[in-house]
Amino acid sequence: MEWLVTRTPGAVASVTFASPCLSTPRWIEDTRALLARLSPEAQAAIADAERTADFGNSGYQTAVWGEWMRAHIVRTLPPEAVQSLVGSLLTVNANLQMLEYMWGPSDFTVTGPLKTFDRTSDLSNLTMPVLFHCGEFDEARPDTVREQAALTPNAEVAIIPGAGHLTMIDAPEQANAAVRRFLMRVESEADVR
Repeated sequence: MEWLVTRTPGAVASVTFASPCLSTPRWIEDTRALLARLSPEAQAAIADAERTADFGNSGYQTAVWGEWMRAHIVRTLPPEAVQSLVGSLLTVNANLQMLEYMWGPSDFTVTGPLKTFDRTSDLSNLTMPVLFHCGEFDEARPDTVREQAALTPNAEVAIIPGAGHLTMIDAPEQANAAVRRFLMRVESEADVR
């Protein structure tokens, strides 16, 4: 979104926001609501880690890599496979120190400079076709994704049934089909022009 708002109108043909975080304050509100659905033990471990800033303790790690990941990130893999997969993706594709500095120690504990990030006011300026895409159980909550799409003039929404945040792992056929349908529509409309 940061890059997109600096482009000349017409320079971008279409956009897909996959499980987007377009407002950190809203993301925090949403993840806090989802945390309230975890077991009392997981909630207590998370609260204790946030109070003490001890995010390496076993209770916090179990809450994050067990309940949270299984409920909202990847629902179709066992917790150890999720931890291995996410750890590999982050190691290969991201600077973990930068991620922790800019965001924080977990998806729901935001302590970095991105804590105030909010680009929802720019959604009304997007004139190209926009696909908002997330999983049914995503931490990018479907209601929030729908609200953000409603702020965007030429938007559509695809909620992937049964999926968490990583729709491409939980429901790859459905996730790919949603993006494919959107791109085919955009391309066919461009051909007409």
